[in-house]
Amino acid sequence: MPSILQAAVTIPFLGSTLPRDETICTFWFASDDAGDLTFEGNTDLIVDSLQDGYAEFSDYLAAYTDIGAAFIRLRQVDSDTGDQIGFNADQPFSILTHGTGPALPAECAVCCTTGGFAELGDWPATEASARSRRGRFYVGPLDSGVVTSDSVEAYYGRPSTAVRDAIALGAKTIGEHVTGGLVPSGISWVVYSRAVRTVTQILGGYVDNEFDTQRRRGMDPTERTEWGLEL
Repeated sequence: MPSILQAAVTIPFLGSTLPRDETICTFWFASDDAGDLTFEGNTDLIVDSLQDGYAEFSDYLAAYTDIGAAFIRLRQVDSDTGDQIGFNADQPFSILTHGTGPALPAECAVCCTTGGFAELGDWPATEASARSRRGRFYVGPLDSGVVTSDSVEAYYGRPSTAVRDAIALGAKTIGEHVTGGLVPSGISWVVYSRAVRTVTQILGGYVDNEFDTQRRRGMDPTERTEWGLEL
């Protein structure tokens, strides 16, 4: 199979230079004609598509995300082996807004699942071939305003319809922008399975009303409250 491009969007946290204090989302893109997808002539389109997608939901990112320092890294990968065969220098990634209120714990995220299925709603959960056609990206860390105000759903601390709609629209924007619409670009947003080395065009997806936990995004403690028995 041909080479494909991986785009990793990285958003650091304010006040930290530690690799653990950043969020990274990875996206894959491939040529529609099954040929090699290279950086030349394609980098700007991919970056612009992702920036437009993030613009739909960045208001829900936590206030401590350092959006001014966000960057994107593109790698060219051999889809047969999964090996890197080239990369572009990091470049700035434009995110203009984030939340302004208190944040949820850094580990909390909302997951957007993507897939290459002919019918929306056709999401088998256990079939091995279905797993290879399904991808996901995680939006977070999050502003506390993402928790729904619905009296029933809020009882369980679920993400709001508004944030789920915004992430879904962001994903739709990425997929439609990169394909070029009425003037096809020859590029598609895809799921790349490292396990079985398959590339599948993304046709849709979903965002559930349940938070996901990304433990690696957790912050180190800054204070400790001690206690002891008086015996």
